[in-house]
Amino acid sequence: MTIRITASALLFAMTCSACLAVDKGLQPAKLVDTSDGGLEELSSSVAEALGVRKVTLGAIDKDEATVVSILPPRSTPLEGNNPTLPRSFQVYSQRGGCWLQEISTSEYYQLKDINCELVKAD
Repeated sequence: MTIRITASALLFAMTCSACLAVDKGLQPAKLVDTSDGGLEELSSSVAEALGVRKVTLGAIDKDEATVVSILPPRSTPLEGNNPTLPRSFQVYSQRGGCWLQEISTSEYYQLKDINCELVKAD
């Protein structure tokens, strides 16, 4: 019984570790460098933040890069149709750092070596 409670507490702490690192200081932002080289760096940074080897970015509005989409892996001929949907993330800034919030789960991921700027209110 004690082991089960400890394992559950550890799992909860690991799951919420990303949440604890983010406070209410997040502000809507957009990516600064949307050149081909900048998007390569973004792809690498997103893959590292998500803990995967590689990601394929969806189309990004280069003028207003406030949302980042990750395409699902291509299916092989033996798999048929792949029902997996793209993952979408909102871009935020906090204390000079760039963060992504997954729209479907509200989880936050910090991006390393990626610059973003605050979105100006109209």
